[in-house]
Amino acid sequence: MKRIFASFMAVAGALFMVLGVGKPITAADGQGSLTINGTKDGKTVELYQLFSATKSGDNVAYTLNTDFEEYFLTLPGFTGKADDALSTAAYDYVSGLNEDTAKVDFAKNVLNWLVTTEKGKTINPTKSETANADSLTIADISYGYYLVYPKGAADTVNGTNELVKSPAMLVSIHKTETTINMKSTYPTVDKVIVDGNTNIAKDANIGDTVTFKLTSVVPDMTGYSSYTFNFKDTLSEGLTFGEISSVKIGEKILTEDNTDTPKEDTYTLTKNGQSITITFNNFISNKDSVGVSIEVTYTAILNEKAVSGMNPNSNSATVEYSNDPSNPATGTEDSEPSVVDVHTFDFTIYKYYLTDTNDAESKTPLAGAQFELYKADGTSKINLIAFTGGNYRQATSEEANKEGFTSAVITSDDDGKVKISGLDAGTYKLKEIKAPDGYNKLVGDVTIKIAPTYNTSTQKLEKVDVTYTIGDQSKTITITNKDASPEIPIENKSGSVLPDTGGNGTIMFTIVGVGILAVMISCSAISRKRRRA
Repeated sequence: MKRIFASFMAVAGALFMVLGVGKPITAADGQGSLTINGTKDGKTVELYQLFSATKSGDNVAYTLNTDFEEYFLTLPGFTGKADDALSTAAYDYVSGLNEDTAKVDFAKNVLNWLVTTEKGKTINPTKSETANADSLTIADISYGYYLVYPKGAADTVNGTNELVKSPAMLVSIHKTETTINMKSTYPTVDKVIVDGNTNIAKDANIGDTVTFKLTSVVPDMTGYSSYTFNFKDTLSEGLTFGEISSVKIGEKILTEDNTDTPKEDTYTLTKNGQSITITFNNFISNKDSVGVSIEVTYTAILNEKAVSGMNPNSNSATVEYSNDPSNPATGTEDSEPSVVDVHTFDFTIYKYYLTDTNDAESKTPLAGAQFELYKADGTSKINLIAFTGGNYRQATSEEANKEGFTSAVITSDDDGKVKISGLDAGTYKLKEIKAPDGYNKLVGDVTIKIAPTYNTSTQKLEKVDVTYTIGDQSKTITITNKDASPEIPIENKSGSVLPDTGGNGTIMFTIVGVGILAVMISCSAISRKRRRA
């Protein structure tokens, strides 16, 4: 018995094609399962049988599927071949692909033929199943040699960009269980905040400009006559879109073109409420630049609608991409979103006095105390705007620069409390400029330090520590609740009435003096009587 063993490594891993002669096993026994690792929930995987197979012991015999005869007849050296001669030539051709690049090119070319030619479009997949997790097992697959196509997968470049892989994989099913790992992925977008470093979380003042960067790579567009590739970005209510800073594919800079017939190497910007879309015009022109980086940077301003504290002002982006070469105009889907968070912080002042100086729990709210807020230097005042419920927020530069603008004076309400929001992390000075009538003003400033802590792996905000210092006493408040605001208690003390020298004071001294004089006279009279006696 003659045995031929050929190692067939494709994107999926090790492939074995063994040509032998033996008694074919029954169809019921000639089936196996294929497990594909690296799939994604909701993604469809198609299998196309290129060769059928029979097996006896370790011997496997392959026969070309007649659906693919036309493809092989397009290859050099196949002209005039038919039936068994064509099948044998096709097997010899595939088994002779020893280099990885040659195997990849073969998978790529077969896929292209399937989705672009009239004959290829008529061939239905042998198996088609949709994943619901990161692994998919397809059962009851007849033995054979298959092209495995994760539909819509496209990003197929390795880390060194040296080898462009096909989204399609090749695998031989000749045993009960076979496992392969997807080497291709689906187009994605990564969104980060650019601020010296690149992060997915940042803290800022209301009015600050935040720079965002979206990145992806040019996908493999095998089989596509046109290709949709759009960045779709949704900003929270607390962020106002600013402008596009740059759009690049590799070193190529794209310009904006919003005409009805946009030119190549341009983009179109569409704004709809809090959403923006960057459309890459005639994207298929980049088909020879697989794996080249795509970058978009833009700015947004943290506005007066920003939520504060542990609540994030989230901002997410997706990439819309083509997923059906046979229907590129309408066959699209969105990637998983990439989310970044912008945080701004707050604190609450609680102004009070003690009704009983010996009882620390006898706090009574004190209205009418007035403050100003400064940066750490104690001289740069922060402009504030008052709004409902005894709340204040930092003014935007646009608001502060308006003619007639005056920064609001922080004033405690009847409940003694006042909230200040829209602040970046850092250190602040709170100055009491006027105490309520009958109470003494604070001698020094209150120092307030806001220090957020972000998770080192997820970069999500875990807690906010607010440390306040009054005199030589410091205390730290830790906030983890999204609805909580750190409360800083500030006591005002009432003063005692100082003595004077007029009015009731003089009368009192006179009365006391007269009393003393009367006692002295009485004592003298008694003394004289005793001497006479």
